[in-house]
Amino acid sequence: EVLPTITADDLAMIYRNDRFTAHVVDGQGNALAGSKVTFNINGVFYTRTSNSDGDARLNINLDVGNYIITSTDENGLSIANTITINKANTTITGENTYMIIDTERNYTVSLKSENNQTMENVVVYFRYGDIYQTAVTNGTGQATITISNVSEGTYSMEYGFEGNGNYLDCNGSSKLVVANSTVILIAEDLVMDYKDGSRFNVTVTDLELNPLANETITFTIHGVQYNRTTNSEGVAGLAINLLPGTYVISYTHSTLDSPDYNEGSDTIVINKLPAKLIAEDLFMEYGEDAYFTVTLLDSNNKALNNSLVNLTIHGVSYVRSTNASGAVRLHIALSVGYYEITTSLNDLVYYADTITNHVLVNGSILEAEDLNMIAGTTAYFSATLYNAYREPISNATIGFEYEGIVTSAVTNSEGIASIPISGLVKGVYPIVYSYEPASIRCMAYINVGGTIPISDLVNAANTVNTYIEANTALPTSVVIGGETYTTAQYLYLLSEAIIAISNGDYSDLVVLSVNDPTNPGAAADMGNLQQYIPVASTLLASMDAGVTPNSVGTSIGTVGYDAIVYAFTRVLVYYGLTSQLPASVSVKSLKIYEAKSVLDSKNTITDLGPYLSSSTNCQVTNAAIVALANKLTYGLTNSYDKALAIYNYVRDEISYTFYYDTRYGAVGTLNAGTGNCVDQAHLSVALYRAAGLSARYAHGTCVFSSGSTYGHVWVQVLIGDTWIVSDTTSTRNSFDNVVNWNNYNYSLKGYYSSISF
Repeated sequence: EVLPTITADDLAMIYRNDRFTAHVVDGQGNALAGSKVTFNINGVFYTRTSNSDGDARLNINLDVGNYIITSTDENGLSIANTITINKANTTITGENTYMIIDTERNYTVSLKSENNQTMENVVVYFRYGDIYQTAVTNGTGQATITISNVSEGTYSMEYGFEGNGNYLDCNGSSKLVVANSTVILIAEDLVMDYKDGSRFNVTVTDLELNPLANETITFTIHGVQYNRTTNSEGVAGLAINLLPGTYVISYTHSTLDSPDYNEGSDTIVINKLPAKLIAEDLFMEYGEDAYFTVTLLDSNNKALNNSLVNLTIHGVSYVRSTNASGAVRLHIALSVGYYEITTSLNDLVYYADTITNHVLVNGSILEAEDLNMIAGTTAYFSATLYNAYREPISNATIGFEYEGIVTSAVTNSEGIASIPISGLVKGVYPIVYSYEPASIRCMAYINVGGTIPISDLVNAANTVNTYIEANTALPTSVVIGGETYTTAQYLYLLSEAIIAISNGDYSDLVVLSVNDPTNPGAAADMGNLQQYIPVASTLLASMDAGVTPNSVGTSIGTVGYDAIVYAFTRVLVYYGLTSQLPASVSVKSLKIYEAKSVLDSKNTITDLGPYLSSSTNCQVTNAAIVALANKLTYGLTNSYDKALAIYNYVRDEISYTFYYDTRYGAVGTLNAGTGNCVDQAHLSVALYRAAGLSARYAHGTCVFSSGSTYGHVWVQVLIGDTWIVSDTTSTRNSFDNVVNWNNYNYSLKGYYSSISF
C-alpha cells in the first residue's frame, strides 16, 4: 500500500506579506482535500484544512528572522522547512504646505509598508528650520504635528521613519511656505442685546487696505457654518439671532495652502433682556387659604408669559411658570411663623434682580420637648409659647394633662410655663400640653428611667465583647439587666461608669435617652490610649447636649465611634476581671485577628457547647487547670490575647516526648511537664476551654521537617469566626504558624471535640 504524503517548499518572504503552504496528496499522487495539517512554528501549533488543490495554508505574522516550521499530516508524516522573514520596505508621503504667519497649522504625513499596508503606532520625525518634532501614526498610518510660531520664509519640511526590527527606514521632504496672506481680514468682538438686529461684520482688503468685493467669507458659530459674500465696501456680515450667551465666532477666507488664505476669530456676547419681578409681602392667618403672588414684566411693563420663576421659602424651592398676565402663585400652607421668601428668574432670554419678601402666618406657637427623668426624683416639664415672630408670650395659661392629672401654669416673661413631675415609676408616659385661646393641643412624652448597677453593665460588656469578636461589628442594641438599650445609650453608660469608678463612686448608673451618631466613624488599629477618662468626659458632655459624636479627638488621634465603643467595652471587661480600671486601653479594629495559616478554617458550627466541655482526658473544670487558665489570662480582654498567652505557656513550659497516643491527659501532662502531641493537645484544649475559648482537636498524617511521616494531633482554637491552628510540639512553631511539618502535604482525618486514643 502506498500511503498519502505531504510536501512543502522553504519560504522567503517580507514581514507580514505571505503565507506558508503545505501540499497533501494520496498514494496515487492526487490532491487530498479536507485533510488536517498541523503546523508547528516557534513552539506554537496551528491546524489547517487542505483545499480542493490539497493545499493547507498558514498566514505568517512572525517578526523578522529565520524559523523552522514542521508540517504534519493526519497519518503522522512530517516535513520540516525553513521560513526566512525579511524587513519590509516603507514609504512616507507629505504635501507642500502654505500657511499664514502667526497662525497654527496641522501637518500630516502618511506612512505605509509594502503592498500599501498602513503602519499604526510607530514614531515619525519632522524637521523644519531649527525645529524637531515627533508624532505617532494612527490607525490609518497618519502622523500629525501642529506647526506654530514659525517666522516668514520657505522651509524644507523633512520627515521620516527610522525603521525598526520589522520595517526598513524611509524619509521624504516637502516645501513649507510661511508668508503673510495677500488679504487682510478686519473684525472685532461684538456685544449686543438679544435680537437687537446686530450683525457680525468682517472687512476684506488687499495689503493696501483697498476693499475687496465679491469675496466669500465662511463664518462658523455654535457649530454651524455660513458663507457670506463681501459687498462693494469689502464687508461680509452675518445676522446674529442666537440665544443670550457668549460665543466664539471664527471666519476664513479662501482655502488652506492658498496665498490669499486668512483666518480669524472673535467673541460675541449676547445679553439677556431686562425684566423685573414685582411682589408684596403676604400677611395671613394660620389655616387661611392664601397665595403668594409674583408678577414678571419686561422693560416696557409688558407681562411675560411662560417664563420660569424660582421661589424659595422655609428651605424649600418651587418652580412656577408665568401665565399670560406674567403672574405666578405659590400656595402657602405653613405653620405659624414669620418667613422670608426669595424670588428669582430662571429664563433663557430675560434677567431680573432677585427680590426678597416676607410671609407672616399669624397665630401662636406652643413647643415642648420630651422629658427624661429618673424614677423617684422630681423633674419639671416645660412648654414655651411664642407669637408668629417667635417672640415669647407672657401671662398666658398653658394646660397640662398626664396620667389622669389635669393642671395648668402661667407663662413667664420668656413664654415658659412649667409643672413639676414626680411619683412616676419607670416607663413612658404621654403628656398633653395646650393653649386654648389658639386651640393648640400637642403631645410629648415623659421618659422615666431606672438605674443600672455597674455589675449589670459589666455583664453586658462581656456579652458585647463576645459579639464583636464573633461578628466584627457592633450590636444594634444591648441588653442590660433584662432591658434593651441602644448602642449609643450603652456608650453613655460605659462613659458614665468609667468616670464614676475613677472617682471611687460605685453607685448605680443613670440611663438617659440619647441620640444615635449620624455617621459613625469606623474602628482602626491606633495603639494604646492612656488618657481615656477625659475622653469619657468629653463624650458625656456632648451626649448630654444632644449630640452623639461620630468620632472623638484623643491624644493618639481622632477615634471613630465604633472604635471607642469597643475600647470602652474592654475597659469594663477588664474592670470586671480585676476590680480596677486599666492604665490604658488599646484602640483597635473590630476584627481582632487576621488568620495567617493555611491550617486555619472558617467556623460553620452553631452549637459550640461540645467545644467548651470536659472529656475523659480533657479535664476543663479541674482546679489546677482553671487556676492556671485564670492566671495566664488575667486582665486580658479579648480571645486572641488569651489564646496567645495559653499557647506560649504550653509551648515553652511543656517539653515534647515521643510516644504514641494518650499517656497523661491534660492534668497529668501539666504535672509531668512533658507530653507527646496528643497529651499537649489535651492540655491546650483544656486550658483554652477553661478560659472560655472554644477549642477542638485535629488529627492527620503529616510529613515532618525531618523527612519522617507520622500520625499527628494538633489543636484549633476559635478566634472570632475562624478556627486558628495551635501546635505546641516544637519551639520553632508559634501561634497560627506551624513550621515543623509540611502544611501543604498532609492527610487530614478530621476535627473532633474529643479523642479517645
